[in-house]
Amino acid sequence: MSVKNKVLLMKHPSFTNSELCQILSKIFPDSNFSIKNDHIILENIKLTNKYYEMLIDLYISTIDDFGQWINDFTNDEYIDVYSTLAGVVLFIKSDNYDNKNVHNNNNIKETLKKYISFVEKLDQFDESKFYGIYDTNHNSVFTEGNGELIYKIESLTEHNELKNLFDIYDWTSEEKNKQYYTLKDKKNDISTLNDPKDINLINVIEKLDVIKSRYSLIKDSQEAEAFAKEMSENIANLLLDDSGNDISQ
Repeated sequence: MSVKNKVLLMKHPSFTNSELCQILSKIFPDSNFSIKNDHIILENIKLTNKYYEMLIDLYISTIDDFGQWINDFTNDEYIDVYSTLAGVVLFIKSDNYDNKNVHNNNNIKETLKKYISFVEKLDQFDESKFYGIYDTNHNSVFTEGNGELIYKIESLTEHNELKNLFDIYDWTSEEKNKQYYTLKDKKNDISTLNDPKDINLINVIEKLDVIKSRYSLIKDSQEAEAFAKEMSENIANLLLDDSGNDISQ
């Protein structure tokens, strides 16, 4: 079993390094960012919130030819890399609805199609990853109502939305991840996560908070209803031990 604490950040060439550094600095204030190359690995970046801290690695790639890059990356030789990825986020800069820059919009649209195809391939290998498309343009032609996006891909325009995507991911789903994860108790002290059963109620409170944040981002009513049902079952399971006994008392 691999450590699954890496996030791939795929960047369209129109999205500058300085723009990405500004976003990452807001999400990870404990780290200093300087991106000077098209491909870079940033290790041991501290993700922190009021519930926990997690050390993650960021793989950042500026990609000119998405089709070729995706074809190369989805070869079997990269299968070990797939297992280490917790999520994949694409960064783009699209034009406004009233902008007639057809060439740029078509280029972005093709990039999105290739990204979605990439996500579908990864999802066949591992369904527990998170995905997002970050567009700094609030009036993007792609931000709202893009029916092509599969339901697992979050549409993002603000750094806090991206931060939420990181926060709500279940980093402890992989056993080896726990060595990079620390849980904050009610007094904001840090305690290493050893046995989840010992801190079950704290886990429940944490899950409820992040579920609420995730639920607020869902716009489709049917998807929201399905998500609520799935999450209620997950919360119920958190309150039961392996024998089906209630351990919340």
